[in-house]
Amino acid sequence: MLVKILSRVGPKTKVGIALNDPSLHMDSLRAGAQSESAHQLLIRSELSERGLIDVETSFFDYTAADSKGAKGNGELFVVAAPKELVYRQFELVQSAGFKLLSIESNALASLHALRHAKRWGRAERLLILDIGSRYSNVSVVVGERLVSSRIISIGGERFTKAVEEALACERNQAEQLKIKHGLPAISARPTNSEAAQGLSEAAKVAQALAREVEKLTAEVEKSLHFALTKESGTEGAERLDGIFFFGGGARLRNLKEYFE
Repeated sequence: MLVKILSRVGPKTKVGIALNDPSLHMDSLRAGAQSESAHQLLIRSELSERGLIDVETSFFDYTAADSKGAKGNGELFVVAAPKELVYRQFELVQSAGFKLLSIESNALASLHALRHAKRWGRAERLLILDIGSRYSNVSVVVGERLVSSRIISIGGERFTKAVEEALACERNQAEQLKIKHGLPAISARPTNSEAAQGLSEAAKVAQALAREVEKLTAEVEKSLHFALTKESGTEGAERLDGIFFFGGGARLRNLKEYFE
């Protein structure tokens, strides 16, 4: 894939990599108004003491949770990645002839893109859902602050696999059927008894996809509940002001209706 892209943009093109892997650790940390070196020491100590990562075999970095900088409450959003994962991505890009400009988490890349395209109030609560081929990333933003990010092992490939198994067809055909039929409108979903009666191809595809999307929505709801309860300190605080979708998997027909 990278070689195919290179043939279109030319050698030495500068690229950035957005990591989206379950081995990433992402968390917010209150560090107070300190120097950059003090922040680095504090983060290293916190991650090591909690046993969350091996600081010797991981790269870690941080950004201000608030886009206006960390000088206010000093809240940081921390990302740690295994060195092996970073080196592997770096070598892949180099071997294709690109010049690597940056490596960051998919959550931060999506948030940066959204900040360039949208504006929202400091009290608004947003959900960013990036559905990739293998994993989905769910991030919760309150005002200017990224308060939580989590990677879920459900993505476009799993949707395709569900169709493949439901129709007993080849993977390429399942991919085309997924794109062609997509999800049904919620009001038009076939029931289990209807599907068992040998319904149409479209109905079988719809049911298979709906089952997987329901698993994804359940995980998103858990993440949202945890993040906003932690943020507000009270239960039942899951009110959202907006949902933004990224990734190829989010193009699945009628998907957004399942998150309304």
